[in-house]
Formats: sequence, structure tokens, C-alpha cells
Amino acid sequence: MQAEELLSGMSVLEVAPWIWMVTPEPEPGSAWQSPNIFLIGPPPFTMIDSGYDREDSLSAIMAALGDSPLKQVLLTHVHIDHAGGAWLLREKT
Repeated sequence: MQAEELLSGMSVLEVAPWIWMVTPEPEPGSAWQSPNIFLIGPPPFTMIDSGYDREDSLSAIMAALGDSPLKQVLLTHVHIDHAGGAWLLREKT
């Protein structure tokens, strides 16, 4: 995984060794910022929070993971911007 923009509007930043912050594009028309999603490695990765229940957020996560496996997802709380994408992630992976 590299700290670079992988998809339009999305950023991936390595904040410490084996810790990446994935920030999907903000929700169109929303006053809220995009949530930060963290991937903790080495693979298989642990993901902290899942972001919104949106295909583009899921695409951002999958692009950041690349071919690396995801071991578990930890949700910090149940607000839609932090846990909304968990079910979509489960369905698609």
C-alpha cells in the first residue's frame, strides 16, 4: 500500500509504520466531513470504522487494501459515518 491518492476524491496517508488513514470523498451536499477509516497492518489488516454506506466509500477501502486480506473490522461507535458501511463491506467481501 502506498500513501497516495488512489481514487478521485480519496486519500490514503501512512500516519505511522503499518497504519494508514483512508479518507473517502465527502458525502455530496453534506455539511459533514468524510470520516477517517484506519487500516492497521501488517496484513491481514484490521480496519477501524467503515465509513458511510456508499459504494464509493467501499471502493476507496478496497483500493487501499489492494490484494491484502482484511482480518477484522472494529467500529468505534454506531453513527452512520463510522459504522454505516459495515454491512455493505460484509456483503461485498
